[in-house]
Amino acid sequence: MNLEMTPKDKYRQLCKEDKSIPIFSKDWWMDAVCGENDWNVLIVEKGGEIVASMPIYIKKKHGLKYITQPKLTQNNGII
Repeated sequence: MNLEMTPKDKYRQLCKEDKSIPIFSKDWWMDAVCGENDWNVLIVEKGGEIVASMPIYIKKKHGLKYITQPKLTQNNGII
């Protein structure tokens, strides 16, 4: 059993702890507009602490995956 947290798990924890994350970047928002399995997050850690993150919406068209802005999402970017 792998006990290491995935980047998405770490981001979900960050969203619970950091109230300054904009609504359009919250994990529950990404679940709602993208689907729970169709988004991920890029994170940068320093000393075990997240210093930067960016949730991304992953779509698939003609067998190719690409990153795009989720529907109903005014803005989304690096936190």
